[in-house]
Amino acid sequence: GEAGLPRFYAGMAFAAAALAGLVLAGDWVLLLACWELIALASYLLIGFWHERPGAREAATRAFLTTRAADLGLYLGVFALVAATGTTAIGPTLGARGVTATVAGLLLLLAAAGKAGQVPFHGWLQDAMAGPTPVSALLHSATLVAAGAILLIRAAPLLPGTALLAVGLVGGVTATLAGLTALAQGDLKRLLAASPPSQLGLMFLAL
Repeated sequence: GEAGLPRFYAGMAFAAAALAGLVLAGDWVLLLACWELIALASYLLIGFWHERPGAREAATRAFLTTRAADLGLYLGVFALVAATGTTAIGPTLGARGVTATVAGLLLLLAAAGKAGQVPFHGWLQDAMAGPTPVSALLHSATLVAAGAILLIRAAPLLPGTALLAVGLVGGVTATLAGLTALAQGDLKRLLAASPPSQLGLMFLAL
């Protein structure tokens, strides 16, 4: 009896296709396109119940927070492409020196925003305003994992300075999100604290 089921399933399929494109992309241009399509799908799905109080605001906050962090991805990719002369991901990961450090830190900024890491962790709590399947697909499994995927793919590029920053962000987030979960009384918001905590451990492992 739920209204808008075609729109719901179209949004879920759109999100899954964009995520698959992100994982398979071998070129920075394609990766950026899929990264933005994921953000659009997230906005549409979080705000699926747009007639309910707070749904539109939650979708907008998630969209704007991740957009602000995504500036790091654009600048990082620009630096890599300018230094190597190619948009293919593989050759750009051979960059070294200042370019690698700056690009690595910028990619960390984008990854932290998408994965809900400190200081961008707040938007995941509001994202639970969407239907439960949306929370399960995007914000407990796939969307937030895109940040970790980005850093794992860029791992050959990251020098010691950038790796130290990745570890610090992950360790702080894992601790803070775990403590946040202990203080939550709402079940969905409690579960929302789990993905950034677990992804923080992935950042720390990287």
